[in-house]
Amino acid sequence: MEHNGDKVGDLEVGQHGDGLRVGVIGGGQGGWVGFRIQGDVTATGPADRVGEYTVGFLQTVYKSTRKFYYKPTDPTSRNRRALYKDTVRDLPAQDSGEGRQPWMSERQREFGAEDRSKQSISMQDSPWTHAPFTVTRDNEEQRLVGTGGEDQFRSWLAVRHNTSHEVFLLDWFDWRVRYGATVRYDGAGNPTTVRPDASSGLDVTRRGAGPGGRTPRLDGNVANQLQEDVWTTWRWRW
Repeated sequence: MEHNGDKVGDLEVGQHGDGLRVGVIGGGQGGWVGFRIQGDVTATGPADRVGEYTVGFLQTVYKSTRKFYYKPTDPTSRNRRALYKDTVRDLPAQDSGEGRQPWMSERQREFGAEDRSKQSISMQDSPWTHAPFTVTRDNEEQRLVGTGGEDQFRSWLAVRHNTSHEVFLLDWFDWRVRYGATVRYDGAGNPTTVRPDASSGLDVTRRGAGPGGRTPRLDGNVANQLQEDVWTTWRWRW
């Protein structure tokens, strides 16, 4: 198995309507889309048994909190600075699309009913989020000054029996996306630069064979269904 984590790497930032979008968007160079794992898997054995299995990727979210920091546009304001969180608190959670649980993507492949069946398999993911440049809190306008937070995932290459649904975990990848960035404005209040932090972006932190000491979450709501919008305050960062 190979991945494109080094190619994706940097946090991407850009305009999203009247707001800011941050995340792993588009994916960099060479036609890659977001974070991608791919490779070939070969199953061998009696033909009727080989054809009973499907290979694909399972993914679990272990952490998901994206933060947007705001400050009053009036420098004399005594109102508290607003902090918006796009977060999932019911974790770990399965990560898959509607109608294809438990698979991470639609690219799972059934092995052929033959004594040696080879399948090319891949998954891709593009975690991202967005928030407006300005919000009104306590009847006062506040301006986005920075972003933060982190997502943590584990992706397993897995083989699953088509009838019993028994799962065999072959390989795993731990990876994360960190969302830190700073927003700057001109004298008229227009955003001019968004600078990702040095520690932001995507990186693959570990990989290995087998289950790797964890078990994928295969039941319950998917992570996107558990997302919550949380407003609170913050004291100081910028």
